[in-house]
Formats: sequence, C-alpha cells, structure tokens
Amino acid sequence: MSHLMDAREVSTRSSRHPQLKAIRFSLAVATLVAAFVSVSSPAQANWGSFSGGPWIANNIFHDVTFSNVEEPQKTATLWAMDNELSSTVIKPNFCSGCANFDVKVFDSNLGDNGAVAMVQCPSSATTGGSHPQQWCYGQHLTYNLFYGSKYATWDQRRSRACHELGHTVGLRHTDVESNYPDPNSSCMVPRSDIQPFTYTPHDKGHINDKYS
Repeated sequence: MSHLMDAREVSTRSSRHPQLKAIRFSLAVATLVAAFVSVSSPAQANWGSFSGGPWIANNIFHDVTFSNVEEPQKTATLWAMDNELSSTVIKPNFCSGCANFDVKVFDSNLGDNGAVAMVQCPSSATTGGSHPQQWCYGQHLTYNLFYGSKYATWDQRRSRACHELGHTVGLRHTDVESNYPDPNSSCMVPRSDIQPFTYTPHDKGHINDKYS
C-alpha cells in the first residue's frame, strides 16, 4: 500500500544538495513513497487525502498507542494530543498497548533520507472512502531517529509531534494552499528552520468543518 513520506527536511542540507529535493516527489522503497509537500490539493486547501497520502481519520475518536518511542518524544506527542488535537472536534485518546488503534507511533532510524518522520497506511490497516476523503484506520507514524539532534528541545519535539499528528487527520503542509494566511505560524509548515508547535485557526477550521 502507498506510504506518505513527510519530507520536512533539514533546509540547510537540502540547499547544499538540490538533488535531494527529489525526495519530495517520490521514492521507491518496496512501495511508492510520495512526498506530498509539492503536490497540489484538488481543493487547493491544506486538508484532504490523495493517492500516496495523507489520509484522514474515519471518525473524531482518535486512539493513539506507542511502540518503542523514546520518552521525550512520547511526552511531546501526548502534549500535542492533549493541547492541539483536542482543541478541535477530534477526541484523541492515549491507548496503552491496544490492539485496535487509529495511530501507532514508533521510533526508528530511517537513515539520512531527508524526512524527519513518516506516516504510513500499512497493509494491515483498514481503509475506506475515496479522495479527498479516503480514511485509514491503523496508521503508523514513525519518527526518524537519524535527525534526533534537530529535534532535541521541548519546543522542537512538540513541533514535530503537532505536525505528524496533523497528517493523521488529513492536514497537509501549508504550502499547498496558495491563500493560506500566515503559513509560517502553523506547525504544518514544511520547514525545519522554524518550528511552531500549534495549529492555526485556519488548520482547525479545516478539521472542524470536515469532521463535524
């Protein structure tokens, strides 16, 4: 099944090596890995599913469980659930060791691939609907330990968690929406040199409108 590579890549590294920007379009890693940061939304909004990801949640109840996640990033993820996702109509819930989940979070060293994390809809997941409202129940969110030094502070870890959880409910990057107000204030901005850790009212409006 298709995977979404979240290429919120290290900006200084990419600028020195322009060829690495190709990661943002596609990677063949057993299955197609698509970086959606440069793909236009059908509605020109930073929300909605399309081929390769992201996917949306199947309802407002969002059970999240953890597998081998380092404590600092786990704490930041719980913070983002409790303070950001919960400020929308989404109802996030930490589900310890549960077999049925909306999202399972992992840590793994994915290497120097330009992506600080990835969100996947694995073959074990259940899917339904059609784009731009195709949902995936059983998503995998993986933090790339290779770039751990880029996310060493509390605010940086919160920013990454806010960003990745946003993808699990259908938020895209701010740069796919041409009229996005103040895109650099959202944790969905696809940059590593600025790291806000909250959703904007614009982001929340997309979530609340689509799940209400």
